[in-house]
Parts: sequence; structure tokens; C-alpha cells
Amino acid sequence: MRIIQTAVVKKVLTKSEKQSLAQSFKKKYDQALSELEQLKFLLKRAEHQKKAEKILRIRKEIEAKEEQLQQLRFQEEQLTLLPEGTELKVSEVQYEEDLHVGMEWNEKSREIIVENGVVKEIR
Repeated sequence: MRIIQTAVVKKVLTKSEKQSLAQSFKKKYDQALSELEQLKFLLKRAEHQKKAEKILRIRKEIEAKEEQLQQLRFQEEQLTLLPEGTELKVSEVQYEEDLHVGMEWNEKSREIIVENGVVKEIR
């Protein structure tokens, strides 16, 4: 019998991975900041047109975008605090495994460790 199991994929934080993540955070931050400025412009236009529903919707979007910016800043700060070699959970994948009567049942989930884009270890 074949069953489907779940494995956690973790990346080992290396210097290059840290730089890559920092660049990714900066790019996302800049994009969100640009979108926030655009939303603020749309809000001013909606206020001049006196459209209450549109104003409320845009204000909610602005709040969400400001929260996203705070989260990105926090993630970037946390990244600087993490030492190299730290394992970061990236995703979960499913795999098939053979199961036969009499096999030992292992309840702990498997982990796939990736370092610099290469599978380093399967636990």
C-alpha cells in the first residue's frame, strides 16, 4: 500500500541566502511603499469627489498596506538577528511512501534540509 506523507522543507541560512532574503524583503517593501503612495493619492481624489464608500475602502487598503510594511520591516530586523546556519521553514511537500504489514510506524514528520539550493539532508 502507498500512503501520502508530509515533509517539512527547511533552508539553511547561509550568507548568500541571507543577502538574497534581504534583497527580496527590500524589493517587497519598495513595492508596498509605492502602492501605499498610490492609495494615498486615490484617497485624496475620492475625498474631493466625496464618495464615502470609496473613501472607506481605500482607507482599509491603506491600513492593510501600512501593516504589510511593518511586517516587512520586522522580518528584515529578525533576519539580521538570525545567525548563519539557522534552519528556516520554507514549505511543506507531500510524498508517497510504501507501507507494508509489519513495518515500523514512524509518527514523526520528515524534514528536507536544503542548503544553497541543494538537498543537504533528509531526516
